[in-house]
Amino acid sequence: MIILNNNIFRKTLIILSLAIITTFAFFPFLNLNSASINSLSIPTGPPWEQVPTNDYTAQQYNLDLVDAYQAWQIETGDAGVTVAIIDSGIDTDHQELVGRISDLSYNAYTEEVGIAYVEDDLGHGTNVAGIIAAKRDNDFGIDGLTDNVQLMVIKVNRPGEEGYANSLIVKGIYYAVDNGADVINLSLGSTSQDSTVLAAVEYAHQNEVFVVASSGNDGNDVP
Repeated sequence: MIILNNNIFRKTLIILSLAIITTFAFFPFLNLNSASINSLSIPTGPPWEQVPTNDYTAQQYNLDLVDAYQAWQIETGDAGVTVAIIDSGIDTDHQELVGRISDLSYNAYTEEVGIAYVEDDLGHGTNVAGIIAAKRDNDFGIDGLTDNVQLMVIKVNRPGEEGYANSLIVKGIYYAVDNGADVINLSLGSTSQDSTVLAAVEYAHQNEVFVVASSGNDGNDVP
């Protein structure tokens, strides 16, 4: 069961492509208890046969893991929805992603706006983008869960560095909210909380922008 505010349920559904666990334990200030909250159940049933797929679909364990086929019965991706990917950038010429990248993409380090400034020099951001929005039915690569959405790519790594500075992550979150993102994806993590990052996530929450964050790569249980 998913429990969310009605007016962000549809936006949230399109991010089910992520094979990561979203946890609100990292953001204890988020309050999901209000009179406007309703319980919504995703319908179950066989995969929707009308959804186009690639030859590799059956090999994608993440699709079953996040109940993708059931989600596709509700939504397969809306071009009116913008997902901000705060990461290392994106391969702007990748055939799975061309046409999905927003002109409002942003390099938080150089403060330049445009697709030309978010080229991926690590590869991580491109992988994340593919999970979210790789084209289906093109006989190439994998199936993204929501291949019609727009990707606002926000590059937050400095040249030659693999890690992401909190200051750039914060700048990226505020930029995403102020420039129309519906969902923010953070496939990154830290061993400690940072007050400026928490404040930025709260700003997104106040503006009804749904934030999805990785629970980490270590396999530790989170209470």
